[in-house]
Amino acid sequence: MRNKNMLTGIGNLAFYILTLNLCGATATPRTVSLVPSVTEIIYALGGENALLGIVDPEGYPEGIDKPIVGRFSSPNFERICALSPDIVFIENGEQERFQRPLKSLGIEVATVAPKNIEEIFGAIIEVGKIIGREDHALTLVDSLKNELAKTRKLVDGVKERKTVFFELSETPLITVGKGSFINELIEEAGGINITSDIESPYPVVSQELVVNRNPEVIIMAHENGTNPKSRMGWKKTEAVKNDRIVEDVNLNLLLRPGPRVIEAIRTLIYAIHGHL
Repeated sequence: MRNKNMLTGIGNLAFYILTLNLCGATATPRTVSLVPSVTEIIYALGGENALLGIVDPEGYPEGIDKPIVGRFSSPNFERICALSPDIVFIENGEQERFQRPLKSLGIEVATVAPKNIEEIFGAIIEVGKIIGREDHALTLVDSLKNELAKTRKLVDGVKERKTVFFELSETPLITVGKGSFINELIEEAGGINITSDIESPYPVVSQELVVNRNPEVIIMAHENGTNPKSRMGWKKTEAVKNDRIVEDVNLNLLLRPGPRVIEAIRTLIYAIHGHL
């Protein structure tokens, strides 16, 4: 039942696509992606011809020439409507509020929200089915699974698993908990997330909690924070003592649950351990 939570509306979409085919309409639905990770999936599958518009991809994939219909949290519904899509891809959480206005325009909505690596693979396959690139999706997933197996062998050779604090925001201090796919990536990279016991995927925590749990590595996954070295009490942590504060990370790579997931794990291996 996990895939049902990861990608909803597929049953209705399958019927919708079948209806299009029976009516002699195009076999490939016209789509708009409001989710950068879904945009990456579509391009990775070579299905960009099915894509009418996207939200700002923020630098990746490069060289996209599709109309921009706004940003992740603020799409322009007039622009979307003008493109006459059959289906719009959204994420859950913040984007759930877009369902009603999109459906009121007669547009089908597919919610793509993988919570872990296995669900990322499932999302790739389901998106592939929708845009008529299922064979390509299956091939891509097989390749990613092979690369994941190789990466796990690299991690098996790591002698010591280091504790990690993954910072998404400083004010408020937001990190990743048990329910986040990033928590799984940290574990796959041979790290121990110091907030993995918190059920919320993106909990707000106190500075005291971080200092008391004493991470060996701090990963700054945002661009506007102060250096932990200057924060009250943080000098006590092993990360600050040993200068293991990682700031030069590719945020798009780490924060998008998409086809670059193995590259993200390998980036974290290097960030946590200093080598591959």
